[in-house]
Amino acid sequence: MTIFSSLQTFLPLLFSFIVLMIFLRTKWSSFYSKTKKNFPPSPRKLPIIGNFHQLGLSPNQSLRALSQKHGPIMLLHFGSVPTLVASSAEVAREIMKTHDLSFCSRPNLRIPNILLYGSKDIAFAPYGEYWRQLKSIVVVHLLNNTQVKSFRQVREKEIGMMMGTLVESSGSVVNMGSFLTSLSNNIICRVALGRTYDGKLTDLVTRFVNMFTLLSVGSYIPWLSWIDRLSGLEGRAKKVAKDIDTFLESVIEENVNKKSQMGADDRNHEGRHKRIFAIASFIPTSSTSRINKDVKVMGYDISSGTQVIINAWAMGRDPAEWEDPEEYRPERFLNKFNDYKAHTFEWIPFGAGRRGCPGIQFSAVVMELALANIVYKFDLALPNGVNCEDLDMTEKFGITLHKNSSLMVIATPKF
Repeated sequence: MTIFSSLQTFLPLLFSFIVLMIFLRTKWSSFYSKTKKNFPPSPRKLPIIGNFHQLGLSPNQSLRALSQKHGPIMLLHFGSVPTLVASSAEVAREIMKTHDLSFCSRPNLRIPNILLYGSKDIAFAPYGEYWRQLKSIVVVHLLNNTQVKSFRQVREKEIGMMMGTLVESSGSVVNMGSFLTSLSNNIICRVALGRTYDGKLTDLVTRFVNMFTLLSVGSYIPWLSWIDRLSGLEGRAKKVAKDIDTFLESVIEENVNKKSQMGADDRNHEGRHKRIFAIASFIPTSSTSRINKDVKVMGYDISSGTQVIINAWAMGRDPAEWEDPEEYRPERFLNKFNDYKAHTFEWIPFGAGRRGCPGIQFSAVVMELALANIVYKFDLALPNGVNCEDLDMTEKFGITLHKNSSLMVIATPKF
């Protein structure tokens, strides 16, 4: 066979193959264009760790810096977990109001599972029938308006004792942060456990809350979960959980003994045991949300399984919502008194939607009464001639953001 005759046989086959490839490519391109998803803007990520290297020591500030470059809605990857970050009131409203049902669950995280009996508390329990019943118990039986009002004497007595201590320390430098922390802990103890427990519970709660600020590598890169054991993170979490159990068991035993001395029916002990454990686990914390189905947000496609972070810190400093947001202007809230209930979403200190904090009424009345008494009865001054402009406002990252250094003041009675 000559070369020419071979070409005559081969060329039609080649032409047919090319036509087939063009057809298949066209069909594939058409299919891909229909199924291609429009994901939110994403910063460049690294292998394995994703965007973890961009968080830094102050994730709230780092995420705001990234949002200023990529926009108020971003898709980051923390290890193998895609994470949506919202940094504006508009995006937060879409997530926690328009699509609240799609975003109201919680991710399965190792540390909360250890600390909270398999995430059985109201903050970290996944959305479903169990969580709905739990919230119903809290809202209807524990933190409804009638119950909150019934705690009036507890609030007034504890705030009165704090005010008395401030009067006794007149002229001396006092740690105002410690005073307010002690106040809130004492009120919670008396309401939930029947009496105060001095500094014992304060230390335990501090250790408990601090555990939620630590990174569990295994929650984001499962095949590296051994790092959590090697670093001692899991051991610390288990130690805190054990110490909480020990403390609660002592509270239960104390109450059982009191009831027994009063002739109470021992058959009720188990029920009290469960109720005290339930109440003690209602410590409000913040958390990310695990999307339970595909959804569109602000025109972007968000896949099921994506975690969500609402950067409330950035939203509270958004120049589109606040005039001179970095300046201290308490008078700006005179016309926004009820906005802490997330009516407009530019300020959400208690969260929003189904997973908003159920203790909002309990907290609000305590803060209002405490601050009103302090401002009305005392003149507060910084010690050692320090000016307000020189006050160290460095932040310390945590479940709740607070000053890195304690607020030290001199409280002088006005009358």
